[in-house]
Amino acid sequence: MTHLEFDDGVQKWPRELSRIWQSSTGIEAVVGAALYLIWPLLLSFHIQRVLSRSFGCRSSVTIEVYVIACLAITISFWYAMPAFWPAIICSYISLSTVTVLLHVVFLSKLLGGVQSVERSLILFICNVTQVVFMFSIWYEFETGLPRDTALVSSLMVLGTLGYPTNVNVVVGIQIATDLLLFMVFLAHLVGRVGLPSVKGAHDGGESHGAP
Repeated sequence: MTHLEFDDGVQKWPRELSRIWQSSTGIEAVVGAALYLIWPLLLSFHIQRVLSRSFGCRSSVTIEVYVIACLAITISFWYAMPAFWPAIICSYISLSTVTVLLHVVFLSKLLGGVQSVERSLILFICNVTQVVFMFSIWYEFETGLPRDTALVSSLMVLGTLGYPTNVNVVVGIQIATDLLLFMVFLAHLVGRVGLPSVKGAHDGGESHGAP
């Protein structure tokens, strides 16, 4: 959220969707196809298309630019304007990130692995930081907490050390999001750091923005 990348994602999308459906069975096929089906609704889909077609950027560069830009935008909103619409924008960006992270877990064996797990880990840390700041915006907006206190509250929820009161819905959503991130960390990264890169793997099965 972040990830799987393709030389020409827009044209290959229908073919890859069919491939996912035909190569999997049961609930795995349903979940995999559903995740890939919503990809065009994500910001990452269109960012990859613009950067690759307009500027000729390699997919690995596109991924890194996207991740850093999402993190910078979220932190900027957190610092400058913790209001409703900035919180909605940051939530959409984070939803895109988390969805693509799920792509990595469920679709990488069909559509290609990663070239560098260490790079994936760095991008994953950026994704987690982005999510923490996004929820901090919501805590500040909903509760009126000072900016620093709201950030600490978001970190405490991430670390299961505590939570702010009177915002049970937001806290519940953050707990669910954190569990998904933890699942991605265990399923995709733990035990792979330090292993040789996979030759010929797609350089994008990371927590980025572009599957």
